[in-house]
Amino acid sequence: MISWVNPDKRLGSKTFDDYMKEGPLAAMDAIEKPPAQLKSTTMGYCVGGTLLASTLAWLAEKRRCA
Repeated sequence: MISWVNPDKRLGSKTFDDYMKEGPLAAMDAIEKPPAQLKSTTMGYCVGGTLLASTLAWLAEKRRCA
């Protein structure tokens, strides 16, 4: 589970890419560590849903271009 926090001044320099890399992508990396789980169930709500959908689209495009 990833929990959203209300950003304050110290998070002002974070980009959408930072949120993607430090959120869903970091969680996926942790899931894939031994004992690896290669499939997971995801669910997003509100801006977390937007972040999740964007991350999944980014991954799909990355796999197409690799």
